[in-house]
Amino acid sequence: MNVTRVVVLGAGYAGLTAANRLAGRLGETASVTIVDPRGVFVDRIRLHELAAGADESTVVHPLPRMLNPRVRVLHAQATRIRAAERQIELADATTVAYDELVYAVGSGETVNSVPGAAEFALQAAGLDGARALRARLADRAPGAAVLVIGGGATAVELSAELATQTTAAVTIAAGSELLAGVSPAARQRARTWLTRHGVTVLDDSRVASVDQGGALTDDGRRLDADLVVWAGTFAVPTLARDSGLEVDGTGRLIVDASLRSVSDPSILGAGDACVLPEQPHLRMACATALPQGAHAADVIAASVTGGPQPQFSLGYVFLCMSLGRRDGLVQFLTRDDRPRRIVLRSGLGALVKESISRFARGSVLAERRRAGAYRWLKLGGPAVRRELVHD
Repeated sequence: MNVTRVVVLGAGYAGLTAANRLAGRLGETASVTIVDPRGVFVDRIRLHELAAGADESTVVHPLPRMLNPRVRVLHAQATRIRAAERQIELADATTVAYDELVYAVGSGETVNSVPGAAEFALQAAGLDGARALRARLADRAPGAAVLVIGGGATAVELSAELATQTTAAVTIAAGSELLAGVSPAARQRARTWLTRHGVTVLDDSRVASVDQGGALTDDGRRLDADLVVWAGTFAVPTLARDSGLEVDGTGRLIVDASLRSVSDPSILGAGDACVLPEQPHLRMACATALPQGAHAADVIAASVTGGPQPQFSLGYVFLCMSLGRRDGLVQFLTRDDRPRRIVLRSGLGALVKESISRFARGSVLAERRRAGAYRWLKLGGPAVRRELVHD
């Protein structure tokens, strides 16, 4: 019996979903290996809770609990993809061979965002940054001034969590406008909530440099702070670019409608580190990573069984964010990610947000129990099953 060797790079939402779905669907006809340096699953949509003091066990989960037992886990760092040989070079100079590769390496810190950020700013995008922020806050006196750089949902959720779970005095420096992608009603609700809870919101405050005592804006204003946290745009690993694969300007792997790399059809992209030019509405979010991981598995399964290659399609339902533990915002969206007039807020918003956060990790576990359990809303057609989609 021919066994298809599938390697998945990355153990995030996309990678685990792909691995579980493949192991369940293909059984003994495929060997599935996850390559990841950490050996744990990080529930990234809860990192702001960890940074503000939540128990790490609610955010970090051992891979054996998340994966189908058929999936092999290799704790290693991939350094190069040799597409011509269908091999992956690892940091210890060994290689792993594959027939099909799922590139799901995710996104992380933007260490070279502005001068001084790499040296003096903590990061909100990853586990190490959340741990570091929690530790640094514990070392500071009550009322420490924290400057959060960024105006998106990550910055808002982190600022709200710090404002309600710690004694920090929080300021948000939004590059242009707070929550520019939501409706005016949702934006005003978030601003009102933040202000009421002591968070200072600075619009049109694009940070030009960071230093040990705070930051400078591009118009020369000084923003003093005990701690600076970068919560702006995320960066993707350079692995695809370093391997000679076709990427966009930010380094994301360019894929076609089936999520196969336009450079090499044996490589599929899923999650933050890939881009599908035909669907420009897709954004970095686990709401994108989960269905793309499932779809990548479906494409590989179709190749193994001789079926037609499915085309990827995703329509969003809403974007939600927490405002502390008891309040939240749920912005309903058109399928192509434009805000609608419907907004849920307050306790109902918090309830929906928490339900969706549980749903994200639960979807990975559902694929572990039964391959094909996870389904999603398509961009143009009716939903197979209503799915809660989130940022």
